[in-house]
Amino acid sequence: MVRAACGGLNFADFMTTQGGYPGTPAPPLIAGREFAGVEETSQRRVMGYIQWGAFAEKVAAYSNLLWPVPKHWSDEQAAAFPVNYFTAYLGYWQAGMTQPPAVGRTHRALIHAVAGGVGTAAVKIGRILGVEMYGTSSSDEKLARVKELGLQNGINYKRQDYEEVVKNLTRGEGVDAVFEMLGGEHTAKSLRCLRDFGIRRLLNHYFSDFISGRKFNRVEVKPLLCADVESVEEVSGCFRSNGSGNAS
Repeated sequence: MVRAACGGLNFADFMTTQGGYPGTPAPPLIAGREFAGVEETSQRRVMGYIQWGAFAEKVAAYSNLLWPVPKHWSDEQAAAFPVNYFTAYLGYWQAGMTQPPAVGRTHRALIHAVAGGVGTAAVKIGRILGVEMYGTSSSDEKLARVKELGLQNGINYKRQDYEEVVKNLTRGEGVDAVFEMLGGEHTAKSLRCLRDFGIRRLLNHYFSDFISGRKFNRVEVKPLLCADVESVEEVSGCFRSNGSGNAS
């Protein structure tokens, strides 16, 4: 049992309150997926994930879905971490980009919706990993803010064809991975942005797959003020262990 101090608000939570999220139980229902607080049995500060109920005063969460909060993080930063940062990190990991690239080669990623929650998390982690990143968004203002986080190449998809931009900037080579949560026509366009043997990752499915084996059509959105991640070890360390020796 965790005494919740803060909850992370995602687009999926808005959908839940409106009854538009797949699998949402009938009301009454407490929404919320990620949270930070104090575990009552150990008094340790934790952050965690639960499918519903994170916005309650107390949260009954599975122990393998609780992770220790780094000492220099606030409750707000910890509550903003699990959904977006684990999703982004898992995308890089499954694309083989958490390991150094081959000699003479640089990892490249195209990140759609780069100003959203998963997008900004992917930029901060990608900067630490040394990834050459291309990000799409709907406005120059959003792109400017994400560039402050480490994005090298911003693409306003309302004014530019990102497929052509990626092709030109990479001299026709393309990227190693596309982090895509849009669907529709963007599926084919994203595939055409890939290098040979490149990988398209559906980030909107990852975290649900990881925790439960189920798939939901989910897009997580948060403000640009995200958790203060200083090293990829902070992310991977939380990802590997929940503090009790169990894989998370």
